[in-house]
Amino acid sequence: MSFSPAVQAQSSDVMNRLNRLENEIQTLNRAVYKGESLPPSAISGDPASNAATEVRLQQLEGELRDLRGKIEEQSYEIRQMSDKLERVTGDIEMRVNDLEGGRAVNNSTGGGSSPSSDYYDGGSSSNNAGVGNDDAFTWSSNPNDGGSANQQLGTLSSSGASSGDPAAAAYENAFSLLKNSNYEAAGKEFEAFIQAYPKNDLVGNAKYWLGETYYVRGEYETASRVFAEGYQQFPKGAKAADNLLKLGMSLGALGKTGDACVALGQLKKDFPAGASPVIRRADQEMSRLNCS
Repeated sequence: MSFSPAVQAQSSDVMNRLNRLENEIQTLNRAVYKGESLPPSAISGDPASNAATEVRLQQLEGELRDLRGKIEEQSYEIRQMSDKLERVTGDIEMRVNDLEGGRAVNNSTGGGSSPSSDYYDGGSSSNNAGVGNDDAFTWSSNPNDGGSANQQLGTLSSSGASSGDPAAAAYENAFSLLKNSNYEAAGKEFEAFIQAYPKNDLVGNAKYWLGETYYVRGEYETASRVFAEGYQQFPKGAKAADNLLKLGMSLGALGKTGDACVALGQLKKDFPAGASPVIRRADQEMSRLNCS
C-alpha cells in the first residue's frame, strides 16, 4: 500500500528527527552519568557545564516525547486510512464482479430487459433471495435469479413510467439518482417513496438503498440504524442478507466490533449458503474484525 509523497516525507522527517534526538540524548547521558567528554557539536554553550548539559538533556527528552506522540498519531491515521481503503477496495471488487456477472447472464439468456429493470434492482420473496440475487450496487451472483416474484418486481421497475404507475415511477427516479451517485437526493427520494407507498413490494429494497446512501457518505451511525430497521421489518425480504452485511460493516466502521460480529454472525446463521458473494464478504469482514 502506498501513501502520498507528502505523508511519506513527513514520516521520514519525523523519523530523522527522532533518530537525531536519540543519538544526542545518548551522548548527553554518557557525559552526565559516565563522565565521558562531549564532542563540540553535541550541545550549545560550554560543554564543561554540567548544569547546561542537564538543561539540554531535559529539553531533548521533552522533544523526544513530543515526537513519539506525533509518530503514534501518524500511525493511528495510517491504520485508519488502511482500513478505509480496504473497505472501499472490497466494495469496488464486489461491485465489478456483479457487473460482469450480470452481463454474462444477460448475454447467455439473450436478455432484452432495459437497464432500469431487474438487472439493477431485482428482488425475490424467497428466504435466500438476499444472498443469490442483487444488483450492480451490491453483491450479486445472478441478477436474473428469483423466479416469478423477481419478474414481477422487475416489470414494476421497468414499466412503471410508461404504465403511469406513480409508485414505480417514484422508485425509478430515486434509483436513477443513486446510479448517478447523487446520494443525498437519492436518500430523500427513497424516504419519500417509503412514506408514500408503505405497502408497496419495493419498500424493502428502498429501505436498503436508503441505508446505502448514508453508508457511501460515511454516515455510519444513521446507516446502521436504517440497515437494522430494514432487516427487522423485512427479515425474509430480498435485501435481508445485504442489510445484515452492511449493518455489520457500518458497526465495524464505528468501532463497535462486538455488535458488528453479532450482525455478521446472524447473517451466516440466516443465510448459510457459502457460495454467495454476500457470505464471502461477511467472512472477510469477520476475519478483519477478528470475530470469534
